[in-house]
Amino acid sequence: MSTSTPASGLPTAAAYAGFALVLVAALLITLLFLTARPLIETAIAAEKAGGEAAEPGLVKMATVLAASLAFSTSVLGAAIGIALVGSASISAMVEKPELRVWGLILTALAEALAIYGIAIAFLILTS
Repeated sequence: MSTSTPASGLPTAAAYAGFALVLVAALLITLLFLTARPLIETAIAAEKAGGEAAEPGLVKMATVLAASLAFSTSVLGAAIGIALVGSASISAMVEKPELRVWGLILTALAEALAIYGIAIAFLILTS
């Protein structure tokens, strides 16, 4: 039986809170993108037209925004993955202690998402 569903078959409050957190994060990222998109398009058009960036501050802002979005979304995904895998692996270890290694491996795979996000953000900032 799933840990997020009680005996009545309805999701628990924690499941609703997790869904609400993901929904709010997605809405904030969408709002940030829609707000910054005209500024980014202006910076790209100015850079293409003149060869040099007419507004170097806008280009730098777009670069930092892209890096922060790459990093923040990957960390959010890793946090959700670690929360789900960690609680499930602890529950599995209580019943079968030999599953400890698999729990650590799956938790490390979820943590790898954050590491990939850091790498992508670093590549964006240094390019």
